[in-house]
Formats: sequence, structure tokens, C-alpha cells
Amino acid sequence: MRGVFFTSIAEVEPSGAYGRLGHEVSGDVGARLVSPEDFSLWLVRGELGAGAVVAWGTDHGDEAVYVLDGEVLVDGRACPAGGAVVVEAGVAVELRAPVGASVVHQGAYDPTPRVPGGHTVHVVGPGGTWAQVGDGRVTRYFADSECPTCRTTLFTTGRSHEYVSAPHSHSADELLHVLEGEVVVGRRHLGPGSTVAVAADRRYGFRSAGFTFLNYRPDVSRLTRDRSEPSIEEGGRAHGF
Repeated sequence: MRGVFFTSIAEVEPSGAYGRLGHEVSGDVGARLVSPEDFSLWLVRGELGAGAVVAWGTDHGDEAVYVLDGEVLVDGRACPAGGAVVVEAGVAVELRAPVGASVVHQGAYDPTPRVPGGHTVHVVGPGGTWAQVGDGRVTRYFADSECPTCRTTLFTTGRSHEYVSAPHSHSADELLHVLEGEVVVGRRHLGPGSTVAVAADRRYGFRSAGFTFLNYRPDVSRLTRDRSEPSIEEGGRAHGF
């Protein structure tokens, strides 16, 4: 499928991905780059041993870290499993894993800030900032591009029943990382640890008997379902959460 790329954690060996992406690490840190190397966005599955540290300098764009297991500390603030940390462009900070943690860490290869000045770090708990829960669906936004100092979108979404998405496209590049269950894209059956990289404006769809995935986009996005109709704004507020 042109414009849609697939990577599985089972096919990727631990590497020095953090070093290549400009981060400094200390302690027991394992990193797998579970995204295409020629795509605009990257995704690292990180395994952080007790006491491990991932550090940012000042030369980076907006990045997001979702905590799968364990707990991390950033500026003295705790982020447990199911929560997320958004490190905005150019902020020097350290993320520590006092008792160990598994994380999904995402960003763009282009470090250019998408919004100038006033950058900070957000720590968002497992409840998210916007949510829709019920009727077999759970969607939680941790960032939705409405922040005045960053443009990141990060959310989890899932269904506990059979689901078929309508064909659609987004105006921004995106990464979908499967956390639970299975999604089927074309002929590809994608289980936990699989990443789907979708280029901006590439039309696609998926089906599933039950799933949860993490979705990351680096910028404001608009959704197009029917090409004969105008695109619509995306985000928790825009979707009425």
C-alpha cells in the first residue's frame, strides 16, 4: 500500500536508537526503533531498568512518551502506566524510571519547533485530557494540538467488539502503535508491538475484532472521510468529548 508502512517489534533488535536521535541515556536502557527509518516520524519502544534515565538537550522538536508499564518521574512529577509525558521543543529535561518502566516514545526527525517560544513539559495522567468511554469504546487524548506552545496529538483508542473503520485520511503524517488485540490493514494482521506509519492525505482503513492502539501526530490534523465533503477539524474538543 503506497504511503502506508509497517514495522513490528518482533523484527527489530535492540539498538542505539536513543543516541542516534540525540538523547543521552544512563543505566539499563534498551531501545528498539519500531518505525520506518525513511519516514518523517520515529517511534522507540524503550525498556528502562530501575534507576535508568533518558535525557533531552535543547536541540529537539516536540516529543511524546506514553508509559506502558511502571512509572517515570519528570521534574519531580510522577507519570504512572497509562499516562503520558509531552516534552516540548528545546526543553532540556530528564526522565527517570525509579523502579523501571516500559515506554513508547515518539517524535519527528525534523527538530524545528512548530510553535515558537514558551515551551514546557506536560505530565498527563491515565485519564487523559479529553475522553470518550462507553459502548465498547475507550478513547483518551493526552494532547490534541490545541496547546499554545506545541502541536502534538497523542491519544489511545480502542474497541472491545468488532469494528470496521470507514476509509479516511488525515492531513498530517501519523503513527499507530498497537497495544492490545489486533488490527487488520489490507492483508496485514498487526498485533501488539506493531506500528503502522501513514503518510499525510493517504486514504486507508482497518478492521478488528477488538483492539487498543496509540496514535501520534506531530501537528494539527484534519480528517477527510468523503472526498466530496469538506475535511473536519480533529481533537477531543472538536469531536465533542
